[in-house]
Parts: sequence; C-alpha cells; structure tokens
Amino acid sequence: MPNRVAKDLHKTKNLIVFTGGGTGGHVYPALAVAMHLEAKYFLAWIGRRHGIERSIVHNHDMPYHGITAGKLDRKSVFRLFTEGFKVVFGCIQAFFLLIRLKPRVVFSKGGFVTVPVVVAAAMLKIPVITHESDASFGLANRINALFSKIICVSWRPMKKYRFHARIVHTGSPVRKEFFCTPTKDQEDQKPRKKPIVIFLGGSLGALEINTLVSDVLKKLDFCHKVFHQHGAGWTPSRTAENYVPMSQYDSSFIPTLQSADIIVSRSGAGTVSEVASMGIPAIFIPLSGAISRGEQVENAKLMQSVGAARMLIHPSAEEFLSVFHDIISSPSVYAQMRGRMRESAMPEASRNIAELINSVYTRR
Repeated sequence: MPNRVAKDLHKTKNLIVFTGGGTGGHVYPALAVAMHLEAKYFLAWIGRRHGIERSIVHNHDMPYHGITAGKLDRKSVFRLFTEGFKVVFGCIQAFFLLIRLKPRVVFSKGGFVTVPVVVAAAMLKIPVITHESDASFGLANRINALFSKIICVSWRPMKKYRFHARIVHTGSPVRKEFFCTPTKDQEDQKPRKKPIVIFLGGSLGALEINTLVSDVLKKLDFCHKVFHQHGAGWTPSRTAENYVPMSQYDSSFIPTLQSADIIVSRSGAGTVSEVASMGIPAIFIPLSGAISRGEQVENAKLMQSVGAARMLIHPSAEEFLSVFHDIISSPSVYAQMRGRMRESAMPEASRNIAELINSVYTRR
C-alpha cells in the first residue's frame, strides 16, 4: 500500500493518525480503511514498540511510532497497578508525540495500545473516530468511546450503549481481496457432492480446532479437499489423500478460501467479517468466556441468530459431524445459510469509515 510518506511528518498539515494493535484483527481492517485515504492524506500509525502491528504496518509503508502500552488486568491488584502505570506512561508518550505530529484526526481500531492515544488526543482536542468490530465493546473501546466523536460499529445490535447517539453502523472493514464474484456452484447456492471444507486454527493455532480435525478426518473422506490451517507449533498426527495441512496462509490462499463450501473457525471479529464477505456458511467454535471476555461467543451467537452460521462450544467429534452433515446434506439449509451470510456482509464498510474520517477532517 503506497503511502504518501513525509520525512518530517510534523511539518505536514494533512496528517491522519491510525492506532491499533495486539492482533492482526486490529490492524488489517484499519489498513483497508487507509487505502481509501492514502491518495489524499499523509498517514501514520501509533502502536506498541514491539507489537505484531509494527511489522504489519511497516510492510505497508506507513510511518510507525511505538509507545508503551498496558493491558488493564482487573483480576490482579498487582498487575492492575503495574499495567496502569504503563497506561499512564503511554499517555504521556502519546501526548507529546501527537503534539509533534499535529494530526487533524485520530482513527482508533482497538486494542489496549489505543487508550493512551485516544486519551491524549482528547486532551489536545483532536477529534477521534473509534471502530469496534465485535458484537460487544471491550474495556479499551468502552474507555475510548467516552472520548470519541464518532463510534463505528460492525453490527446493529450493538446500539444499546449509553453513548448510542454517537454510534454509526458502518460494518466491519475487510480487505478487498476477500470480496469476489461467486462461482456457478456458489450462485446455485448448493453444496458440491464432494465439498471443500476449510478449518482455520489461527496464527497461533487453536488446539481445540486442531484436535477436532484429527478426530473427524477419517469421517470426512467423502470431501474433495479438507484444508487445515493449524498455526505454528502443531504437527498433524493424521493423514489422508484429501487432507491438506498448512501452518499459515497468505493472500495467495484467499481464492481457495473463496472456493470453500463450508469454513470451520474461531469467531474473532476479523474472521467473522472475512467469512461474511465471501458469503460462505460457517461453523464457529468460539474461544470460551472462561479464557476471554466472551466476545467470540457473542459474535458467533449473532451470526447464528441471523441464520448465517452454527455455533458449537467444545464440540465432540460426533456433535461436530452431526451439524456438519445437517448443513451439507440439506440444499435448503445450505442455501439459506449462504444467503444470510452474504446479507450480513457490508462491502462498503471501509469506504463508509473513510468518508466519516474525511467529513470530520474537513469540518476542523
């Protein structure tokens, strides 16, 4: 993504600062928004000093500035104190960084690194636009919302918060590569007699999904292909003629994703939005609320409630296969799920958010 890079960003008058980090789900959607702004504005990113976002942003030729970030842990008094100190120190760093950069607008995509940036921007009276991808607000974005001029959300049911007057339903930004022209089979909305199923374990590898693949692989011998993205540190214990394991995947694998009849994955906001953009029925196996704040469960419940996906929590092999066959063996069920999945996507989300940023910029 070629950006209008300036040697001295603090000397530019049309700078927009992006902030976000912690996972790729807080970075790639923001970069999709940036593509609609890069021709008109200078762009810069503020993230953690050594976060995953640093390498991703550098690969997209956007100037990057690292600050200290703390994740508020309310379960431990000691960690709450130490992490709280990092947040305060990050606010000081972000305050002086924003004074130097002089951005006209700050766009926050999520993650705890955004809190110091948003607070500092509010202190300097720089307008902030925040985006929440999940079906509910996490702690960082609940804090950010207090200081934001506009709060963009991915899903309409989120309009239940006290700051609902500033909420705008934009959808979740997705890289344009995920949107495609449906194949003839997809237009017919019928599963193939020999379906293609793709299991996504994520970059770190979801042990639950990886173990499930091992348990059900023999029962999926009727499938044309079983692709399994298992993440780092996992060695498949089973093999089959139709089984294609892979540690990671890049953009070259997206056409294969688009050809799938069904996708099985966790239900992080980024994954849900990408699956919706492709219009492919899914079985979501969310990270449980015991491990996280429960946002994946809420995302999966939302997609199940509109008929676009099925949700399974800690499924056995038998439970998974039963749901899988219910979807694949019923043309009417499959067609309904594919249609509902397509309806839940908002292809113009990136452009919608970019237009909001532009409108706030021009009003300053």
